[in-house]
Amino acid sequence: MLNEHVLDYNCINSQTRIILAKIFSSFPFLPRLFIALILQSPTRKFTALKIRVKPRHDIKDINYLLNISSPTEKLFADYAYDAEFVHEKCFGIKVQTIIKPKKNVKRGFYRRKQMKNYSEKIYHWLSLIESGFGSLKRKYGSSVSGKSWKSVNSEIYCKAISHNLNLTPS
Repeated sequence: MLNEHVLDYNCINSQTRIILAKIFSSFPFLPRLFIALILQSPTRKFTALKIRVKPRHDIKDINYLLNISSPTEKLFADYAYDAEFVHEKCFGIKVQTIIKPKKNVKRGFYRRKQMKNYSEKIYHWLSLIESGFGSLKRKYGSSVSGKSWKSVNSEIYCKAISHNLNLTPS
């Protein structure tokens, strides 16, 4: 396992929104912050991060994440990322995709090419990203306290950098 990367999408609560929703019962509960991450599996460091306020499909941020992290060997992802253009992009940069296939989807030249090396046994490395999210939330909290987009964005990036440096909160 030299240079595998794991890709997933998760969410973090905004503490300000939760407090306002509790104080004012008529306050509409706004959506959480959605984070797409790529984790380098041998070192368990976050290599790419994209934050969104509005919920979007997981696959919307794949081009940005692949350009930032530039995986070199394998990319693990769940079935939400099983799209022909993802397989094509990874094939173009010589990265083997380990993506669980969607049910009843067999079409696609690059999908079939990439699926030749797919193994259910190897696919379970995907749990690394879930443990990465879990450790990030355990160490630094599952919510952010920023009120503006800029402060929330910088807080999440600082949490990821602190995780990469193995810093513990004081």
